[in-house]
Amino acid sequence: MAIRKFLLLVTICILLSPLPNCLGEELLDKVTITKIEFFQKGKLVEVVNDDAPVRIRTYLKAEEMMTEFRDKFLLIFYLNDLPVRTFPISDIKYTPFIDYLWEKPTSGLHSVGASLGTPTGVGERVYYNIFIEEVKPVLKINSLEIDTTRRIEVGDKVKFFLFVSNDSEKVILPGDFIVRLQLKAKEEEEEEEETTAAAAEEEIIEEEEKEKEKERIIFLDFREIPRISPKAHNVSLGPIEWVVEDGNWLVYPQILPRVTGRGKVLEVVKDEQVFLDLRIGESRPDLFVELFLYPSSPYMGEEVEILASLENKGDLPCEKYHLFLYIDGRRKGSIMEGPAILPGKFQNLQFAWRAERGTHYLKVSASYEFDQREFLTKAELSLTINTGINLVPVILSWKPTNSQSGDIMTILTRIENIGVNPITPWHEGSGVGYKAILSIDGIKKQVKFDEEIEPGEKSDFEFTWEAEEGEHLLEFSSFYVVAKDMEPLLWSDEESVKVLPPPKLIIVRDNWTPSPPTEGDIVVVSLVVKNDGQGVARLWDEKEMVGYKAVFSIGSEEKEVSKRIPPGKEVTFSFRWKMDEGGEYPVRVLFVHPSGKGIVKPYRGTLTVLSSEPIDELEKETLKLLEKGGKKKASVYKALGKSLEELLHPPRSQFEKLAKKTSKIAFATLKSIFEERQTLPFSDKSLQDKDLAEMSKNLKEVMEDIDRTDWKSVSQRGEKLEYEYGNLRNYLARSFFFEGGIVPLLGKETASYRQMGANNLAIEGGRIRPYPDAKNELLKVLKAEEKLGMGIYQDFQKEESVFTFLRREAEREKGARIQLGLLKSIISMLRNEALRARNLQKEFYAR
Repeated sequence: MAIRKFLLLVTICILLSPLPNCLGEELLDKVTITKIEFFQKGKLVEVVNDDAPVRIRTYLKAEEMMTEFRDKFLLIFYLNDLPVRTFPISDIKYTPFIDYLWEKPTSGLHSVGASLGTPTGVGERVYYNIFIEEVKPVLKINSLEIDTTRRIEVGDKVKFFLFVSNDSEKVILPGDFIVRLQLKAKEEEEEEEETTAAAAEEEIIEEEEKEKEKERIIFLDFREIPRISPKAHNVSLGPIEWVVEDGNWLVYPQILPRVTGRGKVLEVVKDEQVFLDLRIGESRPDLFVELFLYPSSPYMGEEVEILASLENKGDLPCEKYHLFLYIDGRRKGSIMEGPAILPGKFQNLQFAWRAERGTHYLKVSASYEFDQREFLTKAELSLTINTGINLVPVILSWKPTNSQSGDIMTILTRIENIGVNPITPWHEGSGVGYKAILSIDGIKKQVKFDEEIEPGEKSDFEFTWEAEEGEHLLEFSSFYVVAKDMEPLLWSDEESVKVLPPPKLIIVRDNWTPSPPTEGDIVVVSLVVKNDGQGVARLWDEKEMVGYKAVFSIGSEEKEVSKRIPPGKEVTFSFRWKMDEGGEYPVRVLFVHPSGKGIVKPYRGTLTVLSSEPIDELEKETLKLLEKGGKKKASVYKALGKSLEELLHPPRSQFEKLAKKTSKIAFATLKSIFEERQTLPFSDKSLQDKDLAEMSKNLKEVMEDIDRTDWKSVSQRGEKLEYEYGNLRNYLARSFFFEGGIVPLLGKETASYRQMGANNLAIEGGRIRPYPDAKNELLKVLKAEEKLGMGIYQDFQKEESVFTFLRREAEREKGARIQLGLLKSIISMLRNEALRARNLQKEFYAR
């Protein structure tokens, strides 16, 4: 027997395959295979046979790892060093083991192993060398029966039936054995009539008398033998017919297995001596047994009544008999004596048994005595006991129903217990109970379990999943382990779901009116948002968990709005806000999904709200100087802008004249700037000398260059330059004359000084100021002048701008050089205006 046991060679061999990069090594270091177990016929086994499928279970263990690594693993099973199956692993936390079913194991020595892999490599391989023993089919003789119960007379034709079972998982073929019946009879020979008186012949006579009894043997062969399937019970061989001969016959079945070089191809067993005792013309009791169960289809754990009904079909009463109950070949109960059973009558007796899960063979045998001989009759029954556990997992619904990639889907499921036994929740220590498992495309995502579920009751489970674009298969399964060494029970439900592409929202532009605002103003904010994705940006629906909303906040107060945006389209979001107090407020715009995560990069900034309180009114003379200087500068800048526009698009004959005109106006503008700085009491003295002297010097050099130029040699520019000059003229026109240009801004600045003077007069006369926001309006204008002047100066300094072509032309053409020189001086003046505006703001805030 020791040789026949399996050798489980627990030799763990490590085969390292090189990994292409450090990421694969890092992942594989975090996950290990701890052990491999084998399950056969529903139980954990250490000895594996070749007569049933083998479930190979690999246990995994993982350290804590980042979420983005959890979908990176594969488990690879090997059989004799060849990969046979690959399993994706979603999350080790929810995948403590992986099973592979080897459906047809073959006898001999095999290598069974597993290894973990990533998309970049394969890790350690753990394998076991196992020897699988060949299991021969087992043919069991159950009973030998005859087709009649009446008294048998010589010359009757009777039929014999032999009932057998295949107690193995392998098929038995007709050519694997020969079956026949052996009939034995003993009879007395007639005595010889002649006798002798001689004493010498007495011994011979005694020996002849011992030989009077002679044994007769008859063999009856079964011609047609059927194919016997695995686990087939009570298969009938026969019938075989025989014409009854005189004598007392004992009938024995004989099964002879086929023999090969490896021995017999099957084993023949029988629980007890199987034979028939035929007494020709004899009257005797003849018992028959029938089996009944209550309940007829019991579940695991139920109390079962096994009823044995005995009928006497003989001619005489049956006085002494014994009953025995066998389950799977083991005696479970007995009734040693029962009341006598008259011919043609019945006697019912019963046994008690607690049903156990699996397929069982029940047998009740009845032995009885007559004429100092023992007879045996029996009845058998094959019975499959279910667990009584029957679960129905159902995917009820999910929302949102039309999901987009990135949506957090809520999947509602239910387990209904339609069995007769309760199911207990999963217990990690004992390894038994039920789990509710959600898998997406065959990969486990979440595992849950709740309280005990009684028969007829239901339990609901809610799972969440971040949807990914494409077609997916949702699978909800209920997994139940009755006992640790038994195979788990599994039920599942599947649904297909299509996830649509997501939107992609982009803020393309924004507008704030007024900018900057003053306390008490109503700020109107317009945001233009474009959907640059493939999916529709849907309206916000918190109940259905779909769509988005724009959350706009200034300070701590928020406003929300949602609009439908088809792919490729733009919509405008408008918000109105009353600013009650001055100061700086943080501004934030979020586009939020019901899941709570943003779907666009947040828009952030700061809003400055000016105070409406007086900023220490200026005296009357200062205001008059500022108003007068502003009017003069507005006039000269207006003339300068028009002259500059003509200079950039002159007739060839007028170039010299326009150049001299522009330079004179530029000098006049510079003079007005100088005069303003001399008269203002709070001007920054550090700006008076260096920058004005530099501008004056540049203008003089340009005028000298104009006087030295031979204007007849100035070439006519081409069509391409016309386009470039056109762009430059448009740029300067916006900077001088359009809304936000220097000329309108100086006009607004002058108006603000006039209003401030009116306020002073009103205060002197004890009246309310007619223009309470005059100074705040002035600050807005000064801020805009600063932004304009510095912006033009920065554009002029850039390598690529509307001025680039003119620099290039100035290197080869005299007219362009003069134009560039004048522009340089004028842009320096605008920069000085920006610095003046900045200093004025400081002066006003400082007061």
